Amino acid sequence: MPTSADDLHTFLRTRRSIRRFKPDPVADSVIERILTTATYAPSAHNVQPWRFVIVGRTLAPGASAGDDIPLHKTRSRLAQALTASMRADMLSEGASESDIEKRVATSSAAWTRRP
Repeated sequence: MPTSADDLHTFLRTRRSIRRFKPDPVADSVIERILTTATYAPSAHNVQPWRFVIVGRTLAPGASAGDDIPLHKTRSRLAQALTASMRADMLSEGASESDIEKRVATSSAAWTRRP
């Protein structure tokens, strides 16, 4: 872990993107630590509008390992949950219905295009 300003700059400048991942599961404690750290990132007006979704392979009651849910249905359910939360937040902040609908439509469309 970086311990000085120079170490931090070196760390940030030499980071890399990973495009192939191991099939090994990531420990819950590691995910929790990463997400906790992520909430410290700056945000506009310090509103911290973070929404995190942890996607795993939890099976529905009565399902077996071979009963995969099609990806498009998973994305659709995720988009519905995220946009419902976004809608509630925007309503509480006093956003207009037209602004809310635009953001919800944009977000929903983005979820259907993601790989």
